[in-house]
Formats: sequence, structure tokens, C-alpha cells
Amino acid sequence: ISAVLVGVTAAVVGVIANLAVYFATQVLFPDGVSFQGLDVFALIVAVASFVVLQRFKVPIYLMVPAGAVVGMVWTLL
Repeated sequence: ISAVLVGVTAAVVGVIANLAVYFATQVLFPDGVSFQGLDVFALIVAVASFVVLQRFKVPIYLMVPAGAVVGMVWTLL
């Protein structure tokens, strides 16, 4: 049963990684994968969020609403 759980765990990790790449490409390149269609604001927010999460160890449950507020403010400007 241990081998089955290892296989299932690997499959779940693969699905999560695939979804992360899919959503990242959809957010960063909304008009298709080309540098002309790059959403610079989304890239800046993603990099800033990564730095804050890694360097300052801010919990994700605080980063998600902060990101939502930043996105709403950007949309309203």
C-alpha cells in the first residue's frame, strides 16, 4: 500500500504543478504566449508576492486578500 500512496502523491503533485503553470500562463499572457501580450502588472505582482512570501515569511492567508485588494485598486484606476 505504501507504493500506491507514493504513486498517488506523485500524481497529485504533478496535477498541482500543471495547474500552476496553466494559470500562470493564462494570467501573465492573456492574449496568447508572446512577449507583446505580457501583462507587466501581473508579473510585478507575482514577483513581489514571491519575494514577500519567501523573504519576510508573510502567511498566505494574509497575502491572498492583499493581492485581491491590489488587483481591485489597479482595476479601478
